[in-house]
Amino acid sequence: MVKIIKRQYLGKKSVYDIGVAKDHNFMIANGLVAANCFNKSHSTAYAYITYQTAYLKANYPVEYMTALLTASSDNQEKIEKYRETCQKMSIEVAPPDINNSQKDFTPAGNNKIIFGLSAVRNLGEAAIENILQAREEAGGKFTSFTDFVERIDLRVVNRRALDPMIYSGVFDSVNPNRKQLIDSLDKLISWAQKKAKDKAIGQTNLFDMEDQTVVFEAAPSLPEVEDLCLQNKL
Repeated sequence: MVKIIKRQYLGKKSVYDIGVAKDHNFMIANGLVAANCFNKSHSTAYAYITYQTAYLKANYPVEYMTALLTASSDNQEKIEKYRETCQKMSIEVAPPDINNSQKDFTPAGNNKIIFGLSAVRNLGEAAIENILQAREEAGGKFTSFTDFVERIDLRVVNRRALDPMIYSGVFDSVNPNRKQLIDSLDKLISWAQKKAKDKAIGQTNLFDMEDQTVVFEAAPSLPEVEDLCLQNKL
């Protein structure tokens, strides 16, 4: 290979990447030969992007890692890889939380990132939007798992979405006993669906006819069961 000792600006020119199947020598000026030579104009763009991302990672680590995690929400392996990177950078990635998580990962202070709901498996965009809408417009933060099931649209946030939410700890802040939630899920879903149907058709029971007060069936009580062990939670 030859060493470039001088450059001259010639204005803007169209450039192309030229690839060859095998090693090939090109004749340059004065009999010099360059082995397997081809235009690498894209290297400059890659180097510039590398500089930009390195700058952001060094000066805005929480914001940078938040964006990186959000961009990889659909890739579990990358999420785990970047979470470990955050740990090495002394940045806490808090678990998903039904009352704090947004759709995407969000920064929280100087050294904390809140897990995004979009990275919870089997939780689609429509389900996330319904959950956030219920939390923001229909009464504020959820006070219990029963309160959650009652306020969401179970046609959108169905059993397939609720299972991984429970197992990933989304509801730990309102009820840390995941085994209890799993065991009571079917009963709570049936109760919430019946209550929603009663509301829709204005159904009242026999006693309601006297004072025109609608009384709905009380929510089923949660079973007293021992929580999952740490190994099962992991």
